[in-house]
Amino acid sequence: MNEQQYLRYLSYRFIKPFHRSSTPDWKCPHCENGLLSLRKDSLFYEETPDSRSLHSHPDWEPDWIDYRFTASFECNKCTGITFVCGIGNETFYPAVEAGDEDFEDIEFIPKYFEPAIPLFAIPKGCPDSIGKILKSAFSVAWADLASGCNRLRVAVEKLIFELDPSLNGTLHQKLEVLSESHREPAHLLMAIKWLGNDASHDGSLRECDLAFGFRAMESVLKDLYANERDELRDLASIVNAGRGSPART
Repeated sequence: MNEQQYLRYLSYRFIKPFHRSSTPDWKCPHCENGLLSLRKDSLFYEETPDSRSLHSHPDWEPDWIDYRFTASFECNKCTGITFVCGIGNETFYPAVEAGDEDFEDIEFIPKYFEPAIPLFAIPKGCPDSIGKILKSAFSVAWADLASGCNRLRVAVEKLIFELDPSLNGTLHQKLEVLSESHREPAHLLMAIKWLGNDASHDGSLRECDLAFGFRAMESVLKDLYANERDELRDLASIVNAGRGSPART
């Protein structure tokens, strides 16, 4: 698998937008079983002052409009309420088939959820100390990719301590020693470590990288605490070989 395959494989967005008529299948953060649906009467949005000031520009187009929104979502199982805020913009959809009409709609992109929605299911056997950090990473991932990845890196450090409290040295050195007893998990955790370095140093992290970081951590936890294994070795090898994200090249 090469770098372009890596990017294509992770081209999906975990920060999924929604529209007034449709929402992604977001898991409820309260019960983690049901799905969230928009309470349509709760959606409020308004164009920003800077956006309004551009209407007089001779080249102005509707896709220059910049909104801010708030809304609430209700779980279809436990009826718990989740609050959301973020940004929005006008999106143009060309006709797909003959006879159809072009249309425009507002695309809303969440930045914060309260409480934060889970980006993957944390296995029941996972230590609480790691679960707490992961939920913290979930809470900022939508608004700040670098912060989300840094918190994921902290989760790596805590997981290493859980697996072998006697390890000393840098995170890299600990992972090298850990690979002797936990080869596959250490390989994936090393990839998360390199992405964490990118997040801290040069700001080149992209959404596909953080998406892979969450996938890699999910795979490690499923392997260790649920006796399940995903095949992500090839993707992790690309990150490890380049000592960071191939998306930056």
